[in-house]
Amino acid sequence: MFKSYFTVAVRNLIENRLYTAINIFGLVVGLASCILILLYVRHEVSYDSWIPDADRIHLVQTRFQIPGREPIMAGGTPGPAMAALTKDFNEIESAVRLTRQSLVLARGADVFREDVILADPTFFDVFDLPLVNGNRETALADVSSVLLSEKAARKYFGDTPPLGQVLPMTFNSGLRRDYRVAGVFKDFPTNSNFEFTVLVPINPSDFEKQPWVLESWTSVNGGLFLKLKQGADAAVISKELPEFERRNIPNQSIGGQDFATSDFIELGLLNLEDVHLHGWQSSISKAPTDERIVTAFAVVAGMILLIAGINFTNLATARASQRAREVALRKALGARRAQLVFQFLGESVLLTAIAFILALGLVYMSLPLYNTILQRELGLGMLAGTELVALMITFIVAVGLVAGLYPALYLSRFLPARILKANKSAAAEGSGRLRMALVIVQFAISIGLLICTTVIYSQTIYARSIDVGFDRTNLLVVRAPFGDQHGTLRSSLASEAAKLPGVMAVTLSDNVPTDPGSNNNIFEIPGKPSPSPILIAQRTVDYNFFETYRVPLLAGRYFQNDRGGDDFTGSDEDKVARGGNIILNESALESLDLRTPEDAIGKTFYIAVGDGEDQSQSAVTVVGVVADVTYMSVRDFNEPTFYQRDEQRFGNITLKLSSASFSATINAEMERLWRELAPTLPYRSEFMEVLIEEQYRAEEAAATMFGAFSVLAIVIGCLGLYGLALFSAERRTKEIGIRKVLGARVRDIVRLLVMEFSKPVLIANLIAWPVAWLFMRDWLDAFQQRIDLSPVIFVAAGLAALGIAWVTVGSHALRAARENPIRALRYE
Repeated sequence: MFKSYFTVAVRNLIENRLYTAINIFGLVVGLASCILILLYVRHEVSYDSWIPDADRIHLVQTRFQIPGREPIMAGGTPGPAMAALTKDFNEIESAVRLTRQSLVLARGADVFREDVILADPTFFDVFDLPLVNGNRETALADVSSVLLSEKAARKYFGDTPPLGQVLPMTFNSGLRRDYRVAGVFKDFPTNSNFEFTVLVPINPSDFEKQPWVLESWTSVNGGLFLKLKQGADAAVISKELPEFERRNIPNQSIGGQDFATSDFIELGLLNLEDVHLHGWQSSISKAPTDERIVTAFAVVAGMILLIAGINFTNLATARASQRAREVALRKALGARRAQLVFQFLGESVLLTAIAFILALGLVYMSLPLYNTILQRELGLGMLAGTELVALMITFIVAVGLVAGLYPALYLSRFLPARILKANKSAAAEGSGRLRMALVIVQFAISIGLLICTTVIYSQTIYARSIDVGFDRTNLLVVRAPFGDQHGTLRSSLASEAAKLPGVMAVTLSDNVPTDPGSNNNIFEIPGKPSPSPILIAQRTVDYNFFETYRVPLLAGRYFQNDRGGDDFTGSDEDKVARGGNIILNESALESLDLRTPEDAIGKTFYIAVGDGEDQSQSAVTVVGVVADVTYMSVRDFNEPTFYQRDEQRFGNITLKLSSASFSATINAEMERLWRELAPTLPYRSEFMEVLIEEQYRAEEAAATMFGAFSVLAIVIGCLGLYGLALFSAERRTKEIGIRKVLGARVRDIVRLLVMEFSKPVLIANLIAWPVAWLFMRDWLDAFQQRIDLSPVIFVAAGLAALGIAWVTVGSHALRAARENPIRALRYE
């Protein structure tokens, strides 16, 4: 029996080659798209779930809620929190702090700059990770030991066994230590928040010149991970955190005033498996992915598969006229309805199986390009052998049954007497309305995806082209080392760079736009009765920074090297004694109760100087107000910022080139100068335009993929429309012949058939527009600077869909309208 069913199914597929080709192509594209998207979704939702006891490990995040400005979300933790939390909460089994440092590593004559993670010796108590080589029980017991990933071990030692080898490292403070390799750990998979390759134990003495890293409650320079005891509930700890903060976070005294620091610091727990999709920006892990993007991709996968399934249903019911007599004869010969349903479902599953096999091949060929766009390492290998088989069976059976169930029930219900007596095709009442309803669903999905793609692309283009407050063109950033000990090197490099042909200007600064994170300082407004602190971002720049970056001056003046008060360099005592001048950005005006840029000029404020108990105040005077410079992406608010000149904090050299044609030459010259002046330090440079582009790479990748899948959805929908138009024209052959005999022109026939399919597309717009508007409004809300949802986008998407439908149906309509009416009247 099964052999007979299979034979009949194969014969039907071969005899109706156009129907088979349309259905298989649509299913192949739909299934391939669905598999590609699901690979991405699975990758994103599985971050760090492979780590043992991941459900018990939590990251402590910090929210700074400062009056007068937007909250600061930090995906890390103040250093003192570990001791306080482990003391107060018995639910904590173990804890570890991680902090990142950019160190210089030497191997023979070669030097490298690596982002090294420093961790407490309890690292393996929290993260139960095996070592490829070495003893993890003792690997971090010695502060002079280092652990390398397999990749780093090959990089530094090649085929030489790494254990016991010495690897010198130099900190930014100038401290140099020799570390001995105590172990090698496996490279982290791509679905991990961690991507470090070098791990060393925290040595508190290494931070004597940076006490804020481990000792300050108001500074976040790393992350704290807690491993809870079996059965412990993180919600219990979270509920008690406000009281914990009031009990443990000390007040801060500035200029004789005590501030309740705990009022502005909120700690929260986030499970390790949720960090990638729900965490905040952190220096110790990868940039988080917007959960809405992942959810949107999953929805798109379902929508594309739905469109392909609708095609199958529509085409199967449309060609019912070709199978009516077959069903009638089978029933007349004794076939039961259940047997016919099984036969038709078998054909559907067979068609889906063929499509799925072809889809796997298409996925395999598409993965290299897909990975390049998404910057991931996805592959079918992510699915184990049994899992792939299970996926295949599930997809084939589910898609085959869902897509084929209605056609099977519909075709098997034909009445043999009615069909054979009429000696013609039969169509069930309401089938045409169902097909039109399904076409509406198809095009509503396609139009919605088209609108979403347009909005995402528009926002991406807007983000990359928005006025960032400075001239981003032809800026070369050379990453110079921080610290007093490198002051002479930075000055020498800057002065030599200014002599190069094609260099218009050279300046120094602590950070440059696009660099993550910022320092913040507490301002006090003289005479203001409120004791609440005002937190303003602090950036240090050289005299000609604003001229080099071409930042517009709104009032006052820029820094000048002949004005003594403009230089804030010196010891804390000097800064307190003499004060200095500052420049504000426009966003700082409101925070400091200033109405206009002109009002700010000459105003004096007090800022904090020093750390901890030694903290005091220094008077600063505003000499200028500049436009906001967008340091972060358009997702973030422009921070209230003040600028100082303090060469002790400099660490970047920026060159303004006269033309892009000098880029490669000047970069090579700067590297040559670097090799001469700093042979023991690695050279690193970046162009500002590239840095800005990288900020929006995730959005651009999402826009590209949405665009690709939207096009595929429209293609699949058009395939179905193509098939429906073909069968519609065939079904109305005699009608068209009669109309032509009665004087209808070709364009009248074309208009008749085209308008038949225009109505569902127009109705689809009415469904797609409000749904797309709601989704895109929510997505755009994540951006502080964003485009408006213009009606033009929605109308254009609707017209595009209508135009595509006209082209698809019009070709068949034109062919049918040109047929000889005599041939048409002889039809059937």
